[in-house]
Amino acid sequence: MPLQNPRQRSEGGTFTQVGEEPLSKQVIGIRLPESIHTIVHNLPNRTEWLRRVITEAAMQELMEGDRVDE
Repeated sequence: MPLQNPRQRSEGGTFTQVGEEPLSKQVIGIRLPESIHTIVHNLPNRTEWLRRVITEAAMQELMEGDRVDE
């Protein structure tokens, strides 16, 4: 069956794993201000970009106590 989204990668099934950790089976959906939605929606790689920026922010803001400084 052909992919619905021509930009979607076919390797690994419906969604391709990013990095070493598997993707969660649950999805998070959010509503954004219209101006931000328009900008993000028009990105050619919006899924990858959203995953990256959310992961970076979560690691920096939510997981700071879990880091071990060397």
